[in-house]
Amino acid sequence: MRVALKITAALLIVAGIVACFMFLPKELTAGGIASSEFPDLSAYDESSGILRETLSDKDRLLYDAIAQGLLNRDDQVVVRSTEYSSAEVEQILQKVIMDHPEIFWADYGGFYYMLSQNGVTLTLSYNCTPEELAKKKEAFNAALDKYAGAAEGAENDYDAALKVHDRLIEDCDYDLTGELTDVHNAYGALVENVAVCDGYAYAYKCIMDRLGIECRTITGTATNGMEANVGHAWNIVKLDGKYTFVDCTWDDMDASGGTRAVASKRAVTHSFFANGTEKFYLDHRTNYLQSGSEEIPAAVDISWYEANEVKGETVEDIETTAAEMLISNLKDGVSFFEVQITDPDEYEDLYRNGGIADIIETANDILYESDSEDEFADSARFYLIDREHGCIMAVCGLKDVDLAA
Repeated sequence: MRVALKITAALLIVAGIVACFMFLPKELTAGGIASSEFPDLSAYDESSGILRETLSDKDRLLYDAIAQGLLNRDDQVVVRSTEYSSAEVEQILQKVIMDHPEIFWADYGGFYYMLSQNGVTLTLSYNCTPEELAKKKEAFNAALDKYAGAAEGAENDYDAALKVHDRLIEDCDYDLTGELTDVHNAYGALVENVAVCDGYAYAYKCIMDRLGIECRTITGTATNGMEANVGHAWNIVKLDGKYTFVDCTWDDMDASGGTRAVASKRAVTHSFFANGTEKFYLDHRTNYLQSGSEEIPAAVDISWYEANEVKGETVEDIETTAAEMLISNLKDGVSFFEVQITDPDEYEDLYRNGGIADIIETANDILYESDSEDEFADSARFYLIDREHGCIMAVCGLKDVDLAA
């Protein structure tokens, strides 16, 4: 994952550079607005920032100036106060980034600032022209409406978050090219439907914000079974009064080597949906500075597998329900199921010693008893093997379907 903010090294370089600015920047003092030319803050919703609430009154002035400057596409923001340190400027900027992923046109990698006797001068950068932005905003808002609409009919926050999680993953492809420009922001995920982990996380937060569900983006590292300490991003969301972790990227089969052409009936897993702290931190580590906070709320596990009765200690515990899931997901000759087995030995048996075959056999028995002409082949392709969490997703085809095609 490309870290959203790459200013630390640049700050050391530019701190001693004297720049000649060609226009009057927007100005604030620690006591309030210092220039009548400063934009009208009534257009800026101060209440929308979770991390803003963690700041002092002094730091909120800089936070608000940056946020409003980005909304205006200003080239610079100047705060006429010498009370800010380099560390404070970086931390405040990071909080703006994490609170406002809807400002997708900001090119945070191109930001830099200077501290001088005149205060803080922050130079801003953008990833599109004003003309392009007008069209992008229209498309972005339409996409937000669409994804928020995916939660229609939800009975509670958990159900709404689940519906959005599934819809976002169904639509979005994980970018493996490294050549696209918007994959690190919410626009790429919601409009172009191509993103990497921070794009997924920012998009999910934008949708949760639209639904009025508290959500934060978290950045850090993760161990994905092939590599350790890979840069990564995910979310923590408050569902029906409980904080829980959601990692849309790792629940997308694109990101873990799955073949969408085969699993396209709904290539979504739930191993990383609504995880508690203990389970989630088996393979994730938070970078608190990048995440804009020194604290992350304790999260609880609200297991999708348990809610769907496909979580058990043994294969026998979940065999019938998994078989019924396999049948209910059948479409165009292809289907899938996903389960969680809590006993490590039983988990190994699930895919090494015939456990999968037992589920397929049970599904075929159910089909036979219902007089269905369908019959599953006696083998499956695995699209998720998550030993750490005891989860498996398997894709199965009917006897006349070639999954390798």
